[in-house]
Amino acid sequence: MKSGQLLNHYLLPKKKLTHPRTWSKRQILDGIFYQLKNGCNWADLPSDGFIEDIMEILH
Repeated sequence: MKSGQLLNHYLLPKKKLTHPRTWSKRQILDGIFYQLKNGCNWADLPSDGFIEDIMEILH
């Protein structure tokens, strides 16, 4: 079974679209998998104190 067929079971059922999608479901999943595999650069994280709050909690 291909991964696309396996994942189709877990995706939401089709509904009427009012406008065309910007990204396909496959592109969204590929982006999520890429981010999980490669992580995130420090420069891409929010700069509103969120990281400092997490670091304070963890230490």
